[in-house]
Amino acid sequence: MKPILIFLFLTSYLFSNDLFGTEENNIMQTLIGMSYGIALILIIYNSVIYFYTRKKRYILSILIVSSCVLWQLYFPSTVLFIFISIILLVLMSNAFLNATTALILDIKKDKLLIDQSRLASMGKMIEQIAHQWRQPLNDLGLLNQNFYFKQQLGTLEEEDFLKTHDGIDRNIKYMSDTIDDFRNYYKSDKKEETYQLSRAIENILAIVKPSLEYSGIKVILKLNDAVNLHNVKNELQQVLLIILNNAKDAMITSAIEDKKITIEVATDEKNAYINIFDNGGGVPDDIKEKIYDSYFSTKFNSQGTGIGLYMSKSIIEKNMHGFISVKNIDNGACFTVKLPLV
Repeated sequence: MKPILIFLFLTSYLFSNDLFGTEENNIMQTLIGMSYGIALILIIYNSVIYFYTRKKRYILSILIVSSCVLWQLYFPSTVLFIFISIILLVLMSNAFLNATTALILDIKKDKLLIDQSRLASMGKMIEQIAHQWRQPLNDLGLLNQNFYFKQQLGTLEEEDFLKTHDGIDRNIKYMSDTIDDFRNYYKSDKKEETYQLSRAIENILAIVKPSLEYSGIKVILKLNDAVNLHNVKNELQQVLLIILNNAKDAMITSAIEDKKITIEVATDEKNAYINIFDNGGGVPDDIKEKIYDSYFSTKFNSQGTGIGLYMSKSIIEKNMHGFISVKNIDNGACFTVKLPLV
């Protein structure tokens, strides 16, 4: 805190010298200049914080500081002005420190929510692994049983042995690839890269598709192999997984018979659009503006944390400079993720 106050004092003092000169630099003029200097710094600083957080209280701070400057201009060279300058100097310094503290807390809050979001998705991931491994484990059991009976009956031939061996290898490779998919998803690196969007979508579907099929949900893909993006691929896949899981839960809750999800990729000159349609009944109009709020959930406490879509919006709009939106269409919801092309 002390370095910040020293910085404010020196900056505003230099500002006062530039504004009034050094020939008539008395106490009152110094205070006036310092007040103007701090006011200018605070206006710029609060503007930057508002651009980052989009919180209206920083606009209010800008208006208050601007009003104080105008007040000073209307009461020049008076004893009252000196008193007001001192008060404003203290208040503005305090406001600067509060704004800095608030920004640090916002950053810490976002990091905490990211960690909570990834932990909350671990239960979903375990469910996906169970669906991924159920079939190969069943196949391994049948291969082992068939191998054992043929050996006991004395009918085991070399061709049977080779087929069993190949079947075991195939299933083990599938299970190993599944683990690699999940490990890649949970990588914590934030390195931006250029990648093919269709491949990223197919990779995340490799994780979630068995769970969707188990729930009777058909997936329709309308991809474009020519679309490339440059951002953190794992973060985009996290967003897609959240949207897909929400669509699955909505359709299960609505007891829809012909469940389906359509993933469509479209482009214009500057942006790519990922449209994810479902027929789960859509999002009620009265909560459309709330679904991106932290800890807001339409599910029971045991089923949802209410931070998935909040984190999705934060990732897309803050980290990737894109946009995420939702609209109801054909008895379902359509989430659109807009991202800049390479």
